[in-house]
Amino acid sequence: MDSNIYSTELEEMRGQIKILKEKLDKEKIINDRVIKRAMNKNINKLHRQGTVMVIFGTIATICCPIIIHNIGMPLWFTAFTAFILIFSTIATAVIHRGINSDMLYNEDMLQIAQRVHKLKLSYKNWLFIGIPMVITFIGLFIYMILQSEIIPQEAHLPMFTGMLVGGLIGGALGVVQHVRLHRTCNELLNEIKELRG
Repeated sequence: MDSNIYSTELEEMRGQIKILKEKLDKEKIINDRVIKRAMNKNINKLHRQGTVMVIFGTIATICCPIIIHNIGMPLWFTAFTAFILIFSTIATAVIHRGINSDMLYNEDMLQIAQRVHKLKLSYKNWLFIGIPMVITFIGLFIYMILQSEIIPQEAHLPMFTGMLVGGLIGGALGVVQHVRLHRTCNELLNEIKELRG
């Protein structure tokens, strides 16, 4: 009699454990889907940021050298400006290459984590190239304006004021973009960590 009771209770416990396991498995699948959806959103955000920067870089590469040449800057400085813009645009395109939602279907979590970490590190390292390049450009531009015989002296102050305002706006936008990108990368890396358990 007692053995029948125990065997019935044991069967019930096994059934409950099975139901609990199925529920946990379903919950894990749903949780994984939620995390993957959030990852997809962040990957798309990184892809969009890269695309926008490449588009603006391309527009700047076309417009800025023309403007600089038209205000009477020498040809070598116009070429130097074009080189900086082309180099920066290509570097951005290379850094963001392959960062898109296809990653979730074609690569495992470790590969995605490595790509995101590489993107984050590339932007951190880019500061050591980008900042000196911008400082050199601004220094040369100020020198060229002061040395120019075409640009009248009374135009110097408005030009320098325009450069300062443009530099501050550009710098602020750059900082915001940099912080957003790092935040998105960190969110993605945390989501991958959570998904891998």
